Amino acid sequence: MKTKFDVIVIGAGHAGCEAALASARIGVETLLITQNIESIALTPCNPSIGGPGKSHLVAEIDALGGEMARNTEKSYIQVRTLNLSKGKAVQAWRAQIDKSLYQKNMRKTLESQDNLFLKQAEVTELILQNNKIIGIKTSTSISYHAKSVIICSGTYLRSYLVVGRKRFKGGPHGQPPSFMLGEFLEDNGFSLRRLQTATPARVIKNSLDFDKFSPLYGEIPHPDISSFLRLHDRIQIPSHLAFTNKDTIRVISENLENSPLIIGNIVDTGPRHCPSIDRKIIKFPEKSTHQVFIEPQGYENNEMYIQGATSAMPPEIQLMILKTIPGFENVIVSRYGYGIEYDALEPSELSLSLESKRIKGLFFAGQINGTSGYEEAAAQGLIAGINAAHNALSKDPLILSRDNSYIGVLIDDLITKQLNEPYRMYTSRAEFRLLLRIDNATKRLSKTGWSIGLLSDSDYKSIRAFWLNLAIKKRMIKKIFVYPDANTNRILSEYGLSPIKKKQSLFDFIARNDIVFTIIKKLGIEIELNKNEFEYLKEDSIYTGYWIRFRNELEKFKKLERIKIKENFDPKQIPGLRNEAIQRLKEIRPVNLGQITRLQGITPSDISIIMRYINNTV
Repeated sequence: MKTKFDVIVIGAGHAGCEAALASARIGVETLLITQNIESIALTPCNPSIGGPGKSHLVAEIDALGGEMARNTEKSYIQVRTLNLSKGKAVQAWRAQIDKSLYQKNMRKTLESQDNLFLKQAEVTELILQNNKIIGIKTSTSISYHAKSVIICSGTYLRSYLVVGRKRFKGGPHGQPPSFMLGEFLEDNGFSLRRLQTATPARVIKNSLDFDKFSPLYGEIPHPDISSFLRLHDRIQIPSHLAFTNKDTIRVISENLENSPLIIGNIVDTGPRHCPSIDRKIIKFPEKSTHQVFIEPQGYENNEMYIQGATSAMPPEIQLMILKTIPGFENVIVSRYGYGIEYDALEPSELSLSLESKRIKGLFFAGQINGTSGYEEAAAQGLIAGINAAHNALSKDPLILSRDNSYIGVLIDDLITKQLNEPYRMYTSRAEFRLLLRIDNATKRLSKTGWSIGLLSDSDYKSIRAFWLNLAIKKRMIKKIFVYPDANTNRILSEYGLSPIKKKQSLFDFIARNDIVFTIIKKLGIEIELNKNEFEYLKEDSIYTGYWIRFRNELEKFKKLERIKIKENFDPKQIPGLRNEAIQRLKEIRPVNLGQITRLQGITPSDISIIMRYINNTV
């Protein structure tokens, strides 16, 4: 029996899958251990990947050599582009997935990966020695040893399911919770907090009247999900949109005493961005209607996911609520919604590599760190997997920065900000979001993915050739000029566009929002440029001005990031620093001055005192 590995990953959700694949692909022997192998890559809540901010994370996972985008490409049943009326920086794709197919494809990928071993067991304890991880113990009395361990327990750590007044031990989708590991962490001094989330009912498709809903179709050809895998377009299944009404609000209002939020048998630290329908009524009493999305869960799945109608009220009340929605009059519920309360780690326990500050070689990734969503979990899993493998190989960790990735923003936010709800990625969280677009993720991160061994030589070669070719084309169109002559302005007039009044390079010309590829062809400009290349160069031209504007801000940011804080830094030695600031610095142990400026509880006055102290002691 093999019991010695380089890296052990606990949990095979989205964080665990990415962590295990990253570790194994780097070349170290990796054990992925889960309570139920049939639940690998389970999507227990919404059947989708992507969305604003989230698809930016998936694009970066893809650029680094992770699996989520490729697996979504293999498993989608519908893909749409969101925010088309806005700029590229905040545009995003969202893919409905076949949940069973997504699991099947991910399991196949895991099982075919060299250096990766799968086992089913419950982990009950960590084996520690001199503040260092050396292995794990399981409920079957088998111990496994490794140089690095990653905990990716999701929402299963000492989890309780809540429906109305009933509260009982359980994990998502009826899976068993993990109580002994949670108790072990608490007994060994780890700071844990309780968070909650909830999921809506699933209903039988044939019981709905779709004539009363508005269809939402996918795009064909579908938007790019992965930069390295593009399959043929296939039949897409539409989602549908419905609306609640005054009857819905009346039923909920009359039964609020049965809401776990009112009863108080679940903590109130739930996701603000995805509230239950009863929380919406409590917080927004002035609203008379709310959107409800009816989302398919697979090609051969007759259940529909009811996004926007989440509730953990008693089943009979959930049914009453649903029946008030037009089209749901004869609804048959296959699974009722529920709330779930679980343990999460205080992220201040972690360094930017996602390694524990108290136990060497122990990493945490996913919802256990206080995040919400598959994409946030997968991003953390990838970084934890890389750094756990690097720890096993005695290599430096990979730390992504806020200025080069949404993943960097995610991890930095988790550690530096005091969060009172599950964290969800939004584009608004990234101060350099105009430079961190989905369409340039490979330009920013693929070299990193290739250099650490996650991105294959062939994939990196193809993406590098793509960007080199674009650079050549960019130089070419900067040397081609568009003149304000009669022919040019006549063609622009034919398209209902305003004329140009002065000579300009083609590169500057295409920055106009109203200039499309067909106009370039119509003008008779001689250049080998396809539509895809045109779109990339157009975005480059549009965002050139933003880049110039951001340059000074970016340089200030990097200057602060370059001022490193010594590992033995003692904030008590800084004269005049407030006790609250001292406590926060001791808790987080920032690695540079830039991180200090983002800490909650640190005032501008504190920063001035710290900077003065650093300047005087260098």
